[in-house]
Amino acid sequence: MRTFGTTFFTALMYSASLCGQAPAPAAVLNPASNIPTGHFNWGIPQGSIFVVYPAFNAAGAQIGGPLGPVTLAQAPALPLTTNLGGTTAANGTSIKVTVAGATVDCFIVYTSKGQVAAVLPSNTPTGTGTLALTYNGTTGSTPIKVMTTNFGISQVLGSSAGVVTFPNYQLVDSTHSAKPGDVLVIWGTGLGAANSDANIATTGDLKTDIAVLLAGVPANITYRGRSAAPGLDQINFVVPGGFATGCAVSLVIQTGGALSSLLSNTVAIPVMPSGGTCNDPEKARPSSSVLTSLGSKSAIKIAALEMSQQNGIDNTGKPTFNAGINALFLSFSQKQWTDQIDGAFRNNAPSIGSCAVKMVVGNPKNNDDGGPPNATGLKTGATITLTPPAGPALTLSANPTVAGVYATTPTSALPGGPWQASNGTGGADVAPFTWSFAEPSPIVWSNPATLIDRNQAYTVKWTGGDLGGNGYATIAGRAGFGTNPSNSGYVEFLCSAPIAATQFTIPVFVLLNLPGSNFGNLELGAESLAISTLTGFDLALLQHSSGSTNATAWK
Repeated sequence: MRTFGTTFFTALMYSASLCGQAPAPAAVLNPASNIPTGHFNWGIPQGSIFVVYPAFNAAGAQIGGPLGPVTLAQAPALPLTTNLGGTTAANGTSIKVTVAGATVDCFIVYTSKGQVAAVLPSNTPTGTGTLALTYNGTTGSTPIKVMTTNFGISQVLGSSAGVVTFPNYQLVDSTHSAKPGDVLVIWGTGLGAANSDANIATTGDLKTDIAVLLAGVPANITYRGRSAAPGLDQINFVVPGGFATGCAVSLVIQTGGALSSLLSNTVAIPVMPSGGTCNDPEKARPSSSVLTSLGSKSAIKIAALEMSQQNGIDNTGKPTFNAGINALFLSFSQKQWTDQIDGAFRNNAPSIGSCAVKMVVGNPKNNDDGGPPNATGLKTGATITLTPPAGPALTLSANPTVAGVYATTPTSALPGGPWQASNGTGGADVAPFTWSFAEPSPIVWSNPATLIDRNQAYTVKWTGGDLGGNGYATIAGRAGFGTNPSNSGYVEFLCSAPIAATQFTIPVFVLLNLPGSNFGNLELGAESLAISTLTGFDLALLQHSSGSTNATAWK
């Protein structure tokens, strides 16, 4: 059990000196789902594990005194106790929760300066109340909402993958995919009250009213109840059929009926018709034999061309247009190639027919753009000229400080059809070339909407975006929540669909994650990555994207 417990029993340690100040607890979260405080589904179920986090200032430093000792203290054995981390009971960490005039003592799982995990007693009254955390004789408090149930699925640290295993505890992962008919185990917390919170419960199946939805298809549940640890739950289910398989099939737990908005976090697991290693056919990448051949070379030359365009309507009704063309010409050493190959072809979009949901507090900086790969830029020429099927040619200017990087920002739509790229007389590292390729027609949204009812499935329809079987459509939405900087943020979802389908229905269980909001958007896009050839290069890549974004209100 310890292997999976550490997925959400992980302490965050901070170096600031906080001695002598009262603790300043600021967030109480389910450590499996991490649904934020300002979201309407926030809350801690009876009998579940929860984690307390402190407040932080704008510079990221912890506010107030420590929540626990500098060195992480874990419960040494069962049963759990209500005080941990001190040389005496008087100076350890303890937590009391008061709801509706009743106060209970929580059972501490671990405690540290920047994070405390505990189990909420099953007899805690439901409703809004106060959590008081005491460490070393000083106390701080924060609000808490107690619920009967609110399940969270544990996630593999640093990813959207769910902690889901086969009965032998083998993690379902990219090389150990599930298949229809397999029995799997979902690990998490929040199914509800049991007959023990400090020790291993013997309640058995809790019969909580839940549905396990895999790519929106209900699964047969064979068990839902405590595992062999306080507050740690497991849900055993049979993988259904009837959905598109892939490496990132969405998995979510819905509580209380088909229109209930009480939803777990959404995670992803790989499912293939016969199990084994997963793949997403629509998300092109070089074959394993090509990758093996490239990895055997001492130097590998790569050419990559990315063309993107986006139309939209902003919240004032004004049309918008954004486009960009980037080209990279790089030489990798064998080690550089080996170190970066997985990341170069990783696609974080859900599998076809699935949707991912993410909740974020605040507006964190986007760190997705890490710049060009670790490689040597090739001097390919003074400029790169792109000739479209109609209209004037486009000139990509060389980056003045980084060799092998070229870019331009078009001001009009990029038409579909045959294109050519040329480097003129060539450069110091690359001989003259002419690169012929096809640009797909932009995807066009047939039924754009500015107001969508979250209680009804919404079907997005489109034309165009023909990507020659190498791409897929994406449907993304966002809505904000919260009333102040400490608890405000946004919910966003992303779904994938076949281009050829010309439509996709966003499930109700996805839309119900969104807060009702006048501030949001809905986006339709098309993405493809095609493997091409270009004289003088070992691998040539063509990435295309197009789409439309509308300011959208959610009701």
